[in-house]
Amino acid sequence: MKNKGIAKSVSMTLLVVVIIGVVAVLALSGGFQFPLQQITQQQVTPTGVTLDCPDDKSSTVSIVARNPQNTTGTIYNAPTVSWVQSDGKTFLTEAGTAGSTRSPSTGDSLNCGEEYRAIIADTSSFVGSSKISYVDPVSKVTFDNVRSFVANGAAMTIEIESIPIGEVQYMITDASGNNLTVSATAPTASGDGWCSGCTTSANQAMSSGDTLSRELKLRVNGSGTGVGSEESPNYICFDFTLTAFSRSNGIVVTGLQESPTLPAFCSADADEKAYVAPALRATAGEYIYPLKIYNDLTSAVDGDNVIYQYVDSAYFTGGDGSIKIGTADDALTNVGWTQRTGTQDIT
Repeated sequence: MKNKGIAKSVSMTLLVVVIIGVVAVLALSGGFQFPLQQITQQQVTPTGVTLDCPDDKSSTVSIVARNPQNTTGTIYNAPTVSWVQSDGKTFLTEAGTAGSTRSPSTGDSLNCGEEYRAIIADTSSFVGSSKISYVDPVSKVTFDNVRSFVANGAAMTIEIESIPIGEVQYMITDASGNNLTVSATAPTASGDGWCSGCTTSANQAMSSGDTLSRELKLRVNGSGTGVGSEESPNYICFDFTLTAFSRSNGIVVTGLQESPTLPAFCSADADEKAYVAPALRATAGEYIYPLKIYNDLTSAVDGDNVIYQYVDSAYFTGGDGSIKIGTADDALTNVGWTQRTGTQDIT
């Protein structure tokens, strides 16, 4: 349980292989906060674009922020989008226009011929995103689902995927599907057994050798909303007592890959174990994972609770002014949705 108080060439080759392997494991596990320069390796850089810059070498670039989950109502949102240069730092920002019809923003003057990324960062209101589509104003070529663009012509419009952040709600059921969520004092509860910040299965006694077979369910509350970027790993992190539950076998989630190290937020929160989880979307409905709680060490006592939380990744501005992505900022403060926990109470 966490303490909340918070030959020579051959040798060199082997060393390089080991270093690369460690970096890869940390990167996949969320042990790093990814700077923009690393993220851009995934981008689809526009090719074959013919530049046609105005005399003042300035292109007016507008933004349209579309929610792909909505087909009616508020299809377009008004997040603040950062125009990010190749050094990973924000050049200017531009806000979208909310509504049911497509209405490009006024636009910012960007340097014609330069490559930029459009990124939704530094917000707890919208999912972190840099997924864009646009039509090059000169070649008339359509670029869809790319991560960068070249400012071109007198004016152009960038459309970015923009999903409002909802709220992750939890439900715990037994092996027969019976709802065990019992808290009436959760920060939020929808009245149908789902809640956030909830306690489940209160006063569950366990002795050494006992196993609880559960199903952990998650969903996003709020129409057309989501939690978690699709551009960096998200997690379900667990906090539990290591004298009663071993880290390897005490808490096991089926259907998710265990993270080899803790992501930044969960490490700062002194959690014990993390599983890589998908980005959650309201339109996807329920996410259901079998959960085994095995008292494989000394018998659990009152207060040896198992606490879990969904931890998302988001874009943020680091202390050096560059855009990064991860589960916490450089000060290890939460980014993205406001984390709330669920608890399997043990007595």
